[in-house]
Amino acid sequence: MKRIPLFIGVVLYASLLACGRQPTAHTANPALTASHPKRYPLSLVDNKTDTTCGMPLTAGIEDTLHYKGRVLGFCSTECKNEFVKNNPAK
Repeated sequence: MKRIPLFIGVVLYASLLACGRQPTAHTANPALTASHPKRYPLSLVDNKTDTTCGMPLTAGIEDTLHYKGRVLGFCSTECKNEFVKNNPAK
C-alpha cells in the first residue's frame, strides 16, 4: 500500500524536473536527422542523377561539388567522397 504513494511521488517529481526543459541539439535522435538529408534545389546543380550511384537527384541532394566549372550534386557525402577519390581534379 505504501508503494503507490511512493510511485506517484516519484512520477510527479520526475515530471516537475522535466517541465520547462528545452531539448538541445545533442539530444536529437540521430536516426531521425540522418533520414532527412539537406535539401538543395535541383536547379542549383548541372546533373540530374548522382554521377557515382546513378540515383535521381529528385530524391534529395545532400552534398555538392564544384568540378571543372560545373556544380555536381550528390545524394550523399559518401557518393561525393567516392567521386573525388575516382576523379582527381586536373
